[in-house]
Amino acid sequence: MRETQANSALNLNLALSYGGRDEITRAARALCAEVQAGSLRFEDITEEALSARLDTRGLPIQIF
Repeated sequence: MRETQANSALNLNLALSYGGRDEITRAARALCAEVQAGSLRFEDITEEALSARLDTRGLPIQIF
């Protein structure tokens, strides 16, 4: 840990027992709840809106 504490070029994300479908379901339910509450319009549901409700929100996205 001492040798790598100053590193800033790499993010390591471990997805142990990861269930992507569960994550997408929870994000979709969050969007539905916001629409139902009137704080989000149906038309405003976008890829970005869904992404903002995923567990990985805020993490940098790198496509290789």
